[in-house]
Amino acid sequence: YEYPKKSAPSFYQVTNHSKERPDVWVESPEKSVILAITSDIRTISSEVFAAPYSLRFPRIDRVRYDKPWHECLDVQSFMELVHSSNGTTQRAGPDDGRLASEKPKRAKAVKGEGRKKLALAVPSHFA
Repeated sequence: YEYPKKSAPSFYQVTNHSKERPDVWVESPEKSVILAITSDIRTISSEVFAAPYSLRFPRIDRVRYDKPWHECLDVQSFMELVHSSNGTTQRAGPDDGRLASEKPKRAKAVKGEGRKKLALAVPSHFA
């Protein structure tokens, strides 16, 4: 596959590093869709990309047909999200609005007499 030598559209923030070459430049965002992405965040300085953080192992979670293109997360909002969540943007659950750092606290285990004993039963054909 020969990568097209086409330059980035003017509205992209690029460093022109040789490794900063996507498979496709989205030239008309208004004709595109919003994607919900799941990934790790690499919180080290990047000289390859214009943003100071990059998504590591990105995977498409779903297509957001309910959201118009102009409501996508921009670089500044992404940086604020990373800073406000101590470097993680993982969600606590699939449809949960909380960040992983805001996980609910576990219930305390009951000790002593209040604790129920579980009887394990193995079906006879497994014994």
